[in-house]
Amino acid sequence: MEYVEHIVILLLHYVCNHLKKRVLSKKKKIEIIYKSANYLVINKPHDLLINSSNPENKETLEWQLIGEWPLLANPRLKNRFYFIHRLDYAVSGLIVLALNKRACGAAAACFQNRTVSKFYLALVRGHIASDMLDVQVPVGADIDELSLSNRMSTGEARCVLLKLITGRRHQLRVHCSHLGHTIVGDYTYSNRRDTQPLRTFLHSFRLVLNDGRESIDANTRDPFVAGDVWTPIQVVHRLDATAFRRLEDEFHHCTIITR
Repeated sequence: MEYVEHIVILLLHYVCNHLKKRVLSKKKKIEIIYKSANYLVINKPHDLLINSSNPENKETLEWQLIGEWPLLANPRLKNRFYFIHRLDYAVSGLIVLALNKRACGAAAACFQNRTVSKFYLALVRGHIASDMLDVQVPVGADIDELSLSNRMSTGEARCVLLKLITGRRHQLRVHCSHLGHTIVGDYTYSNRRDTQPLRTFLHSFRLVLNDGRESIDANTRDPFVAGDVWTPIQVVHRLDATAFRRLEDEFHHCTIITR
């Protein structure tokens, strides 16, 4: 069975391909982006599980939250917190936690009804022909990781802003690989060839949620500009309000990629 999944891609920068080699990352303190009586929005570090079925594994977001904010943990819950949605182990960025049962139900309904706007930053391999792409590609119910990995480009990289219209596990990574623009550092969808960068360069940058009682519009800083991780050599679109408006309002005028 196939599902047609949908993302929109906006080209931000051409970048050089000098990327740091993969190193063991140090444990980073979790950054709070937004907090209210109902919700906590945090900036999850990359290479960190949300939780684990192995009780001996304490290297998870759940246990870091318990260590830093023990009073927010609910011992009656299986995972101590209301995790409304998830991010892959390799992906950094915004994740929303509900702080009570009502908020959990309200936010979960927003995600289920696809009324949450989710934007990601990524570095991708290869030359992108258009500055904006509307990508609608059927993805099978069972994703074959290796079959989608044979189009990997090498050399130059691009920084892109992605809007997730529909969402399934690994969808952004699958779509970028399908187009031949594998995300830099994505070991899985590069046919296990992209092993040098220090991380998978995919980051949940902005999230907009309105549950009818509370409105959240949260974003992080751009994590890919610090130090010499990469250097922009040509700006196509700036990461500003205009870029977000284009993705929100004009994606239906862009090139449809269905290959």
